[in-house]
Amino acid sequence: MSLFKSIAKFKEKEGLWDSTTKILVAVSGGMDSMALLKILYDMKISPGVAHVNYKLRGEDSTADADLVLDFCQQLGIPCYLHEVSQEEQISLGTENLQNTARNIRYRFFNHILKQEGYDIVATAHHKNDLVETFLLHALRGSGLKGLRSIQPKSGNIVRPMLCCTQEEIQQYAHIHKIPFRIDRSNLTDQYNRNYIRRHILPSLQKRWPQAITTMTTSTQRISEEYNLLQHLVQNAKANWVSDDGRTIRVGPISQLRYVPGATSLLYYLTTPYGLTLSAIQNLLNNPPQTGSDYSTHKYHIILDRDFLTIQIKQQVHLDFRYLIEGVGQLNTPIGTIDIDQVSSYQKENQKHIEYVDGSKINFPLTLRTWQSGDTFLPIGMKGRSKKISDLLIDAKINLIDKEHIIVLEDRKQDILWVVGHRLSHNCRITDKTRQILKLQWSPSQSKI
Repeated sequence: MSLFKSIAKFKEKEGLWDSTTKILVAVSGGMDSMALLKILYDMKISPGVAHVNYKLRGEDSTADADLVLDFCQQLGIPCYLHEVSQEEQISLGTENLQNTARNIRYRFFNHILKQEGYDIVATAHHKNDLVETFLLHALRGSGLKGLRSIQPKSGNIVRPMLCCTQEEIQQYAHIHKIPFRIDRSNLTDQYNRNYIRRHILPSLQKRWPQAITTMTTSTQRISEEYNLLQHLVQNAKANWVSDDGRTIRVGPISQLRYVPGATSLLYYLTTPYGLTLSAIQNLLNNPPQTGSDYSTHKYHIILDRDFLTIQIKQQVHLDFRYLIEGVGQLNTPIGTIDIDQVSSYQKENQKHIEYVDGSKINFPLTLRTWQSGDTFLPIGMKGRSKKISDLLIDAKINLIDKEHIIVLEDRKQDILWVVGHRLSHNCRITDKTRQILKLQWSPSQSKI
């Protein structure tokens, strides 16, 4: 089957685009991307072309850009060229070169997609690239997700040449006299991918001539098995994950550790939150300690008793403190407190509303975060003070939520209310109460 027909069949099988799709082709000037451009043009698709000049190879970089521009002019299709800025050049020289270059070009591609109305970007990755990536990921110890290697479609990126070998592309380029340039940096062993391409793959193919095809088949099977695993994990969530809209709880860990494949199951249950494989292995292989912190850049992840509790990180205002001079309303970054005088009251089944004896309230009041060592007299305890830390333990407040507990205290620094949890016995309403104050806390979406 010709390369043209192979790609046409592959794009239908994978659903890469349809007749209405506007395609932007990423073209470096190398053989693979120039061949892809010619094939898509011959499919009567009329694609656009995006090229990035990183200015890393002097005249060679300029010659690459000139070749792409000239070829696009011959075909009569638009070419969008990005020459890196001085700031981008500095980042290329000071950060990981390959990752930085990739970020620059995909940022440019997305800009052109949006500005010019293209739908997808087509890249020229082929079977050899797929196998190189497979081997790189295997050498890094990747799991199924990484061993899938390069996928035919990822978001708005499509790879229609994953059905072809590099040898097939070379034959096509030679037969159709497609111009291309050679990037001399690919001829060195500076990068691991180059070493695999120049030494490992030729050795494998010498021993196993069908190595590229068979390893491609392996990645396809791995992809299928990974998709099945994801389906099974989704079903397992009902047994192991709960979400009240604010806090996600995973566990109980003491039971989960005995499930076959516990490490993989917990990894896939928590990978959206950034928990690492080493952290999971440590959690399952060692006696869990309440309070163990596995937090990531974006999430608080704390082992609370037998459960991992997960919340999105918010800025913690440890110095949260607001003075309340009298009745009225006070707005804070984390919520609003209303203190109103009322003529009567009825018991509310709402934890953020309380009624107190106004004659026992000594203004000004202070709304603040609770602190270790805070004590107060919970309603009903009649003279026996209690540490707030013990109150929160008794209420089974998880370690993350504890960070966001606030208290209301009077000018004598006596705590009147652990907001949302317990009122002080000292300000309770009795038969002798003549003045009633209603306390209402309305939390915002953010936490302290």
